[in-house]
Amino acid sequence: MEHEKIVAAHLGKRERYMTYILGYGIIIGLPAVIGISMALTSRIALFLFFPLPFALILFIVWGLRPVGYRITDDKLSVLRHWGRVDAATADLTAVHSEFEQPQGMTFGIFRSDGVFGTFGWYWNKSWGSFYVYVTDINKSLVLEFANHPRMVVSPDDKDIFIAALESATAANGRELKIVYDPLPARHPSI
Repeated sequence: MEHEKIVAAHLGKRERYMTYILGYGIIIGLPAVIGISMALTSRIALFLFFPLPFALILFIVWGLRPVGYRITDDKLSVLRHWGRVDAATADLTAVHSEFEQPQGMTFGIFRSDGVFGTFGWYWNKSWGSFYVYVTDINKSLVLEFANHPRMVVSPDDKDIFIAALESATAANGRELKIVYDPLPARHPSI
């Protein structure tokens, strides 16, 4: 019998403020004010459409943001408004209960930092390639996999999330290592 657990991921206080101020205020509000003022001063109504590309970008970011996590015996899924991202729970080796930013410069390949959370594909010399699906930085966990890049997630309830991961890995005949210290910023080999 396959077990399933869904854990929500709501925006934290910092991420909500970033979304309201940066997302709605600057990305939509500023172009709307500019478009309206240009339309009024030039008497060209086409300028009223100026904020539409910015609204489309914000809509795409909203659609790709994480909204929760689904854990079954076979896989961990990051749920988004549009689609999901899957990783095999059989490959899960460790969960770090605290997130510490890896040392060195981190490059975001496809990412959103702050608006609707922090999510995307990142690369760092210390960690290599890793994925981030965080809606509340204060609730972040780092997941390590045997055959998949690291994943940083932020479930609303860490304890329920970790218990569901332990149950899923046990169903695969493996024991999950839970680390309650921050993940070392550098690997000993570097």
